Amino acid sequence: MKQSVDTKTMIRRLAIRLALVVVYAGLVLLTFVLGKGHSLIIDNKDLADGSLTAAMDGNMVSIDGGEASELYPGDRIMETVKGQSHTVAIEDMSGGNRVERRITLPLGQDMLLVSIPKLIAGVAPAVEVFVPVNVAPPSESEAESKNEFTSPDAVPLEPQPTP
Repeated sequence: MKQSVDTKTMIRRLAIRLALVVVYAGLVLLTFVLGKGHSLIIDNKDLADGSLTAAMDGNMVSIDGGEASELYPGDRIMETVKGQSHTVAIEDMSGGNRVERRITLPLGQDMLLVSIPKLIAGVAPAVEVFVPVNVAPPSESEAESKNEFTSPDAVPLEPQPTP
């Protein structure tokens, strides 16, 4: 014998199922945001345009209270972090001055450059997207031939005339 389920019970079950789906989607989103990894390049160089020359001689830099690393003018180190918001602590080894700044990382970027002189001076933005110098956008001719097979030792063939 089949039991009939009244309308109120069906609506209640449907509401519970929808609520569970929403909670599950929220947990997935939360774990994605909190678990997103970033590579930070900590840079202690003067700015290229000369507007800021505060690269201090001998810094101890730590992120989120982790192990401190020594940085001298012109040095760069790379740290891997998880999450969007971090505290960068910079301590001058000679004078003992300590500066702490909170940085927020963009969600869509994996590799970022953090400028120590900008953090110390409080200049925004201290965090920038890192673009390697030797990586250039493809030229138009390279973009057109993107689907062709190439190898390092390949010799380009002359196009064959079609009869």
